[in-house]
Amino acid sequence: MGSWHQPLPPRDAPEPLILLAAEADDQRRFALEGVFEATISRFIHLSTQLQWQQPDGGIALLAERRPMRSGELHYLDHPAFGVVARAEAVAVPAELQRRVAEVDAEP
Repeated sequence: MGSWHQPLPPRDAPEPLILLAAEADDQRRFALEGVFEATISRFIHLSTQLQWQQPDGGIALLAERRPMRSGELHYLDHPAFGVVARAEAVAVPAELQRRVAEVDAEP
């Protein structure tokens, strides 16, 4: 289980988050691999492409796109695994905003 914070880019400029998690076997580096993309336009748009190496050697694929509203809880379902997703606003501390501005201003 995990979560992350990121600014939501516009719908036409996604910034994929690569997921590499869970213990691996001899065939793969990670048992759970994939990509999350979250963007914003009128709605928040969540896109997932995840694959999980099942114990029997098969691969379960969860690929779904979904519009969301801030604070809504969504369950993306697959018979082998699922994802619970919620996007919500996060207050960015002033110190972090200042440091980001400094980095952006560097040549």
